[in-house]
Amino acid sequence: MNRTALEERENILKIMHDEMENQPMASQKTRDTYSALHDAVEAYVNATQEDAFYWGYMTAMKQYEKTGVVE
Repeated sequence: MNRTALEERENILKIMHDEMENQPMASQKTRDTYSALHDAVEAYVNATQEDAFYWGYMTAMKQYEKTGVVE
């Protein structure tokens, strides 16, 4: 990295650090909506994993039945 690029990078980092305190806060509505989105995504992921498990289980049971093994 040349000297000019390094100085520009240092200036940008200084500005970012100085302005961190002025960063706006998210409203309660934004935080609540984000929380609801997070919950929905988590529920979706859990449901998808459950479906994958059931599909795998049913596939294994069909293969088990094809072998002719009787319980």
